[in-house]
Amino acid sequence: MNRKRIFRAMAAMVVVMLATSVMCSEVNAQIYPVTDIQVFSKKGSPFTYKDTPNNYHRVTDEKHPGKTALDNETLDTNRGSGTDIPYVSIFYKTEKLNNSDLVGRAISDVIVVEGAKTPMPTGYIKVDCDLNKGCGSGSKYLYLAFRRTNASDTHIITDIKGYSFSKEYQLPGLSNQNPYRDELVTKYGVATPADLSEKCGHGTDYIRLVVRKKKIE
Repeated sequence: MNRKRIFRAMAAMVVVMLATSVMCSEVNAQIYPVTDIQVFSKKGSPFTYKDTPNNYHRVTDEKHPGKTALDNETLDTNRGSGTDIPYVSIFYKTEKLNNSDLVGRAISDVIVVEGAKTPMPTGYIKVDCDLNKGCGSGSKYLYLAFRRTNASDTHIITDIKGYSFSKEYQLPGLSNQNPYRDELVTKYGVATPADLSEKCGHGTDYIRLVVRKKKIE
């Protein structure tokens, strides 16, 4: 075998190895989906990054950013409802998972459910802390609920952002750039953007939640 044939054979082997490596990396691609959501309340002072549970992230208020990520204001679903009302904030956990581990662990959908005793839709898990906690009579009992990925899902949630607005018609801009897309969290049974502080009191901001979803490759 002359040198040209040797070089060609070696080049072909390199191409095969690179292709195999790419295929393996795609099969074993690791992503960081949201795997848990918690809601906490407290009085006295807003939640900050120091209050964030281990391995969790704060849902920050994109309408009130700080100079750095640590300074960003934590979303308060009772924002504007009064000084004696508890701060209620959302935290979410992300984990490093392979595509093969997403089913049953990654979260693929989040909704808002009204009513303290309302049965959860099939497959949804209730986050048992009222988003309007402490707002008093007349306010609605609102709860987050999430569903974990099943074999038929095409997207998983990788990030959650919050927005507070002074007017009801204001809504955040949504991005849709493959493989990611943003979705407003809706109220169960209504299919319209949920207000996480609905009827919490006069002057309360309108609180919107946006989830970023990634297409499962």
